[in-house]
Amino acid sequence: MRIEKMKVMDHSLKLFFEHGFIQSKKPYKQVDGTILLEKINLDFCFVYLLNNNGKLGEFYGQKMTLTEFLKRYEDFSFEVIGESYGYNFAVYNGYLILPKQNDFNELSIMICYEGDMIYETDV
Repeated sequence: MRIEKMKVMDHSLKLFFEHGFIQSKKPYKQVDGTILLEKINLDFCFVYLLNNNGKLGEFYGQKMTLTEFLKRYEDFSFEVIGESYGYNFAVYNGYLILPKQNDFNELSIMICYEGDMIYETDV
């Protein structure tokens, strides 16, 4: 799935997708929709931005708050390769794709939330 926008609104985070996502029930159709994470705690939401193209060996990177990331990268897409969920956390791993750049960077986003995760669709 590819996230094309994230928006913080009233202590929630809404994820917007380029092509939606796959329904979890038969016939497993791809549908347009968003995900809303309720009651996020921005003090514990972090982004880890690593070097280009997932190269092996030494690497460099930055850790920043989700708020700082969203201010710095207003126009981006995030190709999610892996996702995991634990106690009050959603973690998305993948690649940051920026306009007018041929390279992409490894990216991990940790979202701390205490509310529900709501899949919003038009169907």
